[in-house]
Amino acid sequence: MLLLAPLLAGGCGVETTVVTAPAAISPEVDRLADWLSGSFDSSEQAARDPDFLDISLHSCRVWPSRSDGRWVYVEQARSDAPDRPYRQRMYRVRFDADGRLISEVFAFPEGMRPSAGSWRDPTTLDRIVPDLLLPREGCTVHLAWTNDRFVGGTEGEGCESTLAGAAYATSEVVIDADRITSWDRGF
Repeated sequence: MLLLAPLLAGGCGVETTVVTAPAAISPEVDRLADWLSGSFDSSEQAARDPDFLDISLHSCRVWPSRSDGRWVYVEQARSDAPDRPYRQRMYRVRFDADGRLISEVFAFPEGMRPSAGSWRDPTTLDRIVPDLLLPREGCTVHLAWTNDRFVGGTEGEGCESTLAGAAYATSEVVIDADRITSWDRGF
């Protein structure tokens, strides 16, 4: 299980180029997008248990005027190699057709991967064309509001993975106002 605690000296850059007001989105979607945004790390967990790496996760909201959900750019790297992220994704937070709160995961097509550290200035991500992002089928995280937090995970075996020889991955997450706990497993 990866426990990502907030970094005290971090956060998303401030977007200053927005001219239009943000699209009307439900308070739950806005809250989840806000809680997913920020700088987190697993340094405390790594210090207690040598089987865990110290991982940093930096994320920020992007494209506030879009009406198809709230979008969050996510960058993960080993804390000792922040300029070499091993994962860069876009999440779209919204309600699905069944009324369930979801966080969809999108990868970047070849040639559209942002430079490391793009979370510091979200305006650098304005060049990304959302319609060209690649949905990570089976990797959507389904969430519910439970005891003042968001709790959920992926469903089934459809989230393909090649990391460490796995065929697919699952994730279980808890998102609090000040931390993200994620248990990612490969099978």
